[in-house]
Amino acid sequence: MKINTINPKTLIIGGAEESKRNDDRVCSSLRLNIKKEFTYKDQLKEKKIMNYINNFLEAIKLSPKHLLPIFLSSGFLLFSPKQYLELLGLEGFINQYRPWIGLIFILSFALLVSHITIQVWSWVNKKYLSRKRLNASKNRLRNLTPDEKKILQRYILKQTKTQSLDIRDGAVNGLVNENILYRSSNVGMMTIFDHNIQPWAWEFLNKNKDLISLSEE
Repeated sequence: MKINTINPKTLIIGGAEESKRNDDRVCSSLRLNIKKEFTYKDQLKEKKIMNYINNFLEAIKLSPKHLLPIFLSSGFLLFSPKQYLELLGLEGFINQYRPWIGLIFILSFALLVSHITIQVWSWVNKKYLSRKRLNASKNRLRNLTPDEKKILQRYILKQTKTQSLDIRDGAVNGLVNENILYRSSNVGMMTIFDHNIQPWAWEFLNKNKDLISLSEE
């Protein structure tokens, strides 16, 4: 009977290959776990950044009445004497979170200044446009047609701020569109409705009655 013998070298090589395959499987598993861990950490980091961005955008929406207390309170925490903080029991809190409190102070100050600047600019721009429209309307009163003068004469000569006018009249519509007259009532007879003279036009024409004089015609 023939007995098969196993070469020791074959056993050694086979064992080494099996060990290498096991090591490869372990390394692959470790790499996969590490990749998953980093992916999870990246997702957490990305989520945290998005939360910061959302919080920042929400802070921008805050009105000055909300930003001012935040600015004052964070400034108090940053710049108050040490004995005041000790008295309030806030010294440990300040020491631990000073960088964040400083960031809140700077951010609230910047947003507060931004809000104030925008409000001031809006007010100045509104005043400028209002004055510009008023000057344009006053110039319009210096270039009235005879029909427009007749309409405005009745306001000034009779010293009344209201008269009934036909809304089909082109001269009436022209004065309304130029912000000199406005319809004061939606109740009328057919096409006749009450129209009032604008306060600025009333004052201006009473001081410049020559603008509605028909003596030249």
